[in-house]
Amino acid sequence: MPVPPATTPVGSPVGSPVGSPVDSLEPAAPCGAGIARAAGCLIALGLGAAPAPALTQTAADTAPAPTTTAPPKQRSGTAFVVDAGGRLLTNAHVVADCARIELTYGDGRRVGGRIAVRDARADLALLEGAAPAPAVAAFARPSARAGDDVIALGYPLRGLLAIEANVSTGIVSATAGLKDDPTRLQISAPIQPGHSGGPLLDESGAVVGVVVSKLNALRVARMTGDVPQNVNFAIKSGVAQAFLRAHGIEPVMAEPPARRPRTADVVQAARAFTALVECATQAGELATGAPPATGAAPIAAVPAPVAPGPTVAASTAPAPSFDLPVRCVLGEECATLDFFDHGEQRDFACGNRAAPRSVYTRFALLGEHLNRRDLAIVAAADGRVVGRGDSGLTLEHGGGWRTVYRFDTGTAPVPVGTAVSRGDVLGRLTPFKWGTSTAPVMGFAVTKDGRALDPFRPDPSSAGCGTSGDTRWSPAAQAALGYVATAVLDAGFAAKDLDAAGLQAGDLPPVTRESTHLSFWVRRVGVRAGDRELIQVLDPAGRAVGRHEFVAEAARAAGLLQIARRNPAASWAPGTYRATYTLTRDGAELVSAVRELTLR
Repeated sequence: MPVPPATTPVGSPVGSPVGSPVDSLEPAAPCGAGIARAAGCLIALGLGAAPAPALTQTAADTAPAPTTTAPPKQRSGTAFVVDAGGRLLTNAHVVADCARIELTYGDGRRVGGRIAVRDARADLALLEGAAPAPAVAAFARPSARAGDDVIALGYPLRGLLAIEANVSTGIVSATAGLKDDPTRLQISAPIQPGHSGGPLLDESGAVVGVVVSKLNALRVARMTGDVPQNVNFAIKSGVAQAFLRAHGIEPVMAEPPARRPRTADVVQAARAFTALVECATQAGELATGAPPATGAAPIAAVPAPVAPGPTVAASTAPAPSFDLPVRCVLGEECATLDFFDHGEQRDFACGNRAAPRSVYTRFALLGEHLNRRDLAIVAAADGRVVGRGDSGLTLEHGGGWRTVYRFDTGTAPVPVGTAVSRGDVLGRLTPFKWGTSTAPVMGFAVTKDGRALDPFRPDPSSAGCGTSGDTRWSPAAQAALGYVATAVLDAGFAAKDLDAAGLQAGDLPPVTRESTHLSFWVRRVGVRAGDRELIQVLDPAGRAVGRHEFVAEAARAAGLLQIARRNPAASWAPGTYRATYTLTRDGAELVSAVRELTLR
C-alpha cells in the first residue's frame, strides 16, 4: 500500500486502512513542503512506547518512572462497550503489542481485558471486558453531517488531567478526513493523547464515530507558516459498524429521542459505557493482575482487512463449502459488484475489483431488474442464526466458521436461534442503507475463529492470483461466479439526469419524445488508472447528442458513468438513437457496450 508521505503516529506504529491517507505502518518521514503533503502530519492519540519521530508530539501519557530506572513501556487510551457480553471497541494502535491490559470503568471498577480482534489497517480492535456490561453504547442511524454538534469522551493525558472521563464539544467540520479520506470525519472538538478509541457522540448521545487522530499543528506550522486549530479526526460510525458485524456483533441502534437531552445528561449516560484502557507492553507493569493480552499478532504477509482473533483449539469439524447466497441468475438478474480487499483494492485475482477495506463479496441487481423485490437471499450452508440486526444476520456453521449477510432483515424475520438449511430463504434483495447510499445490494462475508477470510482465497498467506485450492465456494457456486477483471455490468437509457443513488434505487423512468432529459448510463467495474473511456449518444441522423471522452485518473472497483442532455426542442426527433461506451487500455479496445432506443 502506498503510504502518503506525511502521516505520523505518535509513539507506536499505527495501522492504516487500505487506501487511507492517514496513518502509516512505518515511522513517518518528515513532512515535505506544501499543503498537499499534510497527510503525514497526523498524530494518533493512543500513546505508544516507542520513541516519537522528530517534530511529533511526545507521548504525554507515558507513566512517570524513577530517574534511576528506564521508564516502563505503558500507554493509555479509551474504549466503549458495544454489546451486552461486555466487549469494547477501541483503536488498534491503543492496544498494539500489549502484554497486559487493564480496563477502568466510570463506576471505578478495574478488570483485566484481552484482545478479541485487532485490525491494524482499519485501526479498530475489540476487547473483552467485564460481563455483564455496565451499559452498551448505541449508534446513530443517520450519518453525521457537516455542522452537526458532537461530544468527544475519553481519558486524555493520563496522570495529568482528572481521572474521570473528560468531555469536549464541537461540530463536524467535514464529512471526509485528510485528502478526502471517506472513512473519517473531521471534527472541531478538542482532543488530546489518550482520547484514541473513545466515542464521538451526537447531541442525543448516539455514537457517530470513534476518535482516532489529530493534525500535528507544529509540523503543519513549519510547512505553511500558520498554526492550524481544532483539526481532529474520528473513524466514521458506518466503518465501525461494518467492523463489528464482520465479527458477529450487531450494533445497537439508537432511537430518536422525544426531546433533546442536556449535554450533562448525555455525558453522564455515556460515562457508564466508556472505559479507560491501560496497556503494558511488558508483563507485570500494571497495578492489577490483568491477564495477558492475546490475539494481537501483526497482520499477515498478504494483508487482510481483519487481523487474527484469539488463539482457539483446532476444530475437527470439516470446513464448510458455501453455495451462492442469492437466488438469481448471475449476469442477467444480478452480478458480483465487488470483492474482498486483500490490500490496495486488490481482489483475489489480483485485479482491482475490491472496495477499500471491504471484507464482503457484494451482489447487486442489474438493469431492468433494479426495481424487483422478489429475489431471495438464502443460507449459503447449514447453520444457526446467532446474530441479527436491522441490516444483517450472522450464521454459525460449526468449527469456528461463520457467515455474515448484510441486507434489510425486515424483508424476512428470522430470529436468533433459528436452525437453517442450505438454500433456506433469509430475506429479499431490496434497497437498504449501505454506508452513505441506499442500494439493492447484499454483502456476504466469511469468518473463521473471528477472522474475516476471502471465500475465493481463504488462506491469506497463499501465493499467486485467482481462486485457491481451498476455496470455500461449492463447485456450483464457483462455476456460476466466474471472474472478469474489467466489464460493463449493465447500461441503459433514462429520462432524467441520474446520480448513483437514482440508479441504485431503480429510478429509471423510460424516455419518450416528450421527456425533458435523455440519459445514457453505464455501470462498469475494474477500471484502472490510465484507461481511456468514451461515452456518446447519436441521434437518428447520426449526429452527436452528447459525447464525452476522458482518461481515468484512479482505479475504480465499480462506478456509474453517464451522459445526459436536456431536450432542445418541444420533443425529441423520432427514430432510433444509438449509444456506445468503449474502454481502451494500452491502445487496445478492451470493453464496449451498445444500446439503442427507438422513439415514435
